[in-house]
Amino acid sequence: MLSVAHTDLSSYVGSSQPSCTQSLASITGSEFPFSLDSELNQASTPVAGEESKSSTHTEGDNSRETGVLLNSGPAHAQTPSLSQDGFSIEGTKPAPGMPQQLPTFLVPFSGSLTKIPANGQCAYAALYASTNASVEPRLQFTSEVVKDANMIKRSVHTLMMINLANDVECKVVDPCRELKRLYPSQPAPLDVAVATAALYTHYEQERNRSVNAHIPSEFWAGPEVLRAMAQYLRERGHK
Repeated sequence: MLSVAHTDLSSYVGSSQPSCTQSLASITGSEFPFSLDSELNQASTPVAGEESKSSTHTEGDNSRETGVLLNSGPAHAQTPSLSQDGFSIEGTKPAPGMPQQLPTFLVPFSGSLTKIPANGQCAYAALYASTNASVEPRLQFTSEVVKDANMIKRSVHTLMMINLANDVECKVVDPCRELKRLYPSQPAPLDVAVATAALYTHYEQERNRSVNAHIPSEFWAGPEVLRAMAQYLRERGHK
């Protein structure tokens, strides 16, 4: 009898053991669907305090209660499909009044809003403006600005060219798919080595293109450019 009583008490931490377990349906917020982890582990992980329930509570009752909780939301509400990483991507909406709040947000950083030319290479112009603490309301492509921005662009593309072989080997970059995106009207090579060489040539070509030149939307900065920019800033000591 002593061992049984010890087992019953060991499953509860508190001043006294409750005489019955509170129904989950009465808890505030239980009308919302469970999280992903709860859905996946509901069948294998018992609810806290479930060990103290009477033996007359059958497994079928547990399944029925779980089903009610999982589907307790509105009938028309559909749970968004989840990706393999456990999250769903939905649309974004800017906060009301954000254009007026942004300058205030930049004050502690001694920053200011600067408009840059929309010629398809705004990523490099924005990087130049942010790293040079520009206070001008609009960035003008003067000879000095173009010279300095081109140096930044060349450094970024040089890093992309250096990283390309390892990126392909680690499957961070798919050269065949990237060439299809860059040149949709041309068939991309099927061989990975050939596609890698062609992508390297493209990077070299774009490295020599001036930042004040217009480029097609296919050549706009993608994830690989942003990643190289982060590496450039890290190696330059910028925060």
